[in-house]
Amino acid sequence: MIGLLRKDQTLLWNTYSKNFLVMLLVYTAMMLASDSLIFVMYALVFLGGMYAVSTLTLDEYSHWDTYVRTLPVTPKQIVGSKYLLALGWALLCFVLSTALCALGGAIRGNLAETWPQTLASSIAALAVVLGYNAFALPLSYKFGATKARSATMVAFCILIAAVVIAGGLLANQLPAGDSAEAMGETGVLLAVGGFTLAALAAYLLSFFISTGIYRKKAA
Repeated sequence: MIGLLRKDQTLLWNTYSKNFLVMLLVYTAMMLASDSLIFVMYALVFLGGMYAVSTLTLDEYSHWDTYVRTLPVTPKQIVGSKYLLALGWALLCFVLSTALCALGGAIRGNLAETWPQTLASSIAALAVVLGYNAFALPLSYKFGATKARSATMVAFCILIAAVVIAGGLLANQLPAGDSAEAMGETGVLLAVGGFTLAALAAYLLSFFISTGIYRKKAA
């Protein structure tokens, strides 16, 4: 599996390194110029997740599957390398986005006040990317990366809309006043933690589904 990861990482870096560095500079400039840093967090973390999934498209163009099936690796290892790559890039961009936003808070002198929100938002962004990849990878293995892209976006947008609606309905049940503010902060922390655990569980389940799909297609 290490060889598969090395191959994907080399392919990813050779294809997207310049684009990634440019986008990193752009997001850094946006962070320094804007008081709202949430967009930077989500954009950068999502970018890392998308890069990793795009290796499936590159594999299709080069007919990599035909070659990899002749190697002494199992379907579980082939699929697992993609999931580890996507997770690794999402974590890398999570760390970068958190560091950039913390730097922005330090420059503005409000790091202590903004750090809890920064950390919660970064973790939420990571959970969103894991959730997206949990949809994207099985669909890509089932229908092909190019065909699955539109279906993945539609399915994931429906899921996010459902989460937002459910959150809005829950917020309407909170009482007014200071207690509502306290419950709101607690609710945000619980929601972020719960959403992250659900995303991790979905990501793990997605791995087994993708492995099953790949094994059937390779048979």
